[in-house]
Amino acid sequence: MATGIGPRQILGGKAAALMSIAAVILVAKALLEGVAVWQLGASGDWARYTCLQVLHAVYAAVWVLLVLGVSARVRSSSKTSAVLLALWTASTFVAPRIAGSIGRLVVREPSVEEFRAAIQHDISTREDGTPWVEQWSKQLIEDTLKSYNVSRIEDLPVGYAGIMLKGSDAHYEEVFEKHFQQLFELHRTQERWHLALSGLGPTMAARAVSQGVAGTDLAHAEDFSNAAERYRRKFVEATNDAIQKGTKGTGWDLRVSRAYWESIPAFRYETPDATWAVRQHVWELGVLGAWLGLAAGFFVLSAKRMAETVR
Repeated sequence: MATGIGPRQILGGKAAALMSIAAVILVAKALLEGVAVWQLGASGDWARYTCLQVLHAVYAAVWVLLVLGVSARVRSSSKTSAVLLALWTASTFVAPRIAGSIGRLVVREPSVEEFRAAIQHDISTREDGTPWVEQWSKQLIEDTLKSYNVSRIEDLPVGYAGIMLKGSDAHYEEVFEKHFQQLFELHRTQERWHLALSGLGPTMAARAVSQGVAGTDLAHAEDFSNAAERYRRKFVEATNDAIQKGTKGTGWDLRVSRAYWESIPAFRYETPDATWAVRQHVWELGVLGAWLGLAAGFFVLSAKRMAETVR
């Protein structure tokens, strides 16, 4: 400043220098990630890749502005380091753990044993408390015999095993869907608590968006789970149809050719596009944008105060 350079120019130069250092790391990271995306050969991943690079650049800018804003206000370098270390620790380690703990305390998630027991109870017991299998089995036999106009299961022109499996699978699917949807809703509620506390620091918001762009967040897990379940149901329906049409009466044994198995399409999961992934995290993007605005405002005010102090 003795040479006539103003505080704003000094802080601007420091910001450019820090961003240049951060750019070296970000570019190296981007190159490695680019090679990985290229090796995977998924065209849709390039949009996600671009989003990820922009996100990390914004996140780096937030911290650069915060670092310079604090350093302009605190004269001692040791105190500056202590303040910045405390801020980074709180944002990176403390805030996410607090948010996660609050979410789990407010919204209790059942244990594995409780979850399995609830499913088993609903499979074996009706809402009125009576056994499900006995009444359902009697009614199914009666309806099936009446439908095919025969008096015994052995006289059926189709395989009763396939009919029975279709009915029981439909019941199981209803029960499983009910409980897994409840579990996903619990996870979504926990996530909403986490989002509500994401304003405690930029790291939580940036991490959530990163997970979304990378396809490792709750929304992608649920989407994949639903796609896998839809495929499983189609696969089971195909095998049950084969048993029903390929056997008669009470027969269970059925031999099918290789052509039958090849006729069932392989499971292919189409990952949602980058736009869908970003839409799942509009709130976190808003929080990160707010932090960028706050950091920029803090930086400008710190530069102004520094200039007034010099005068």
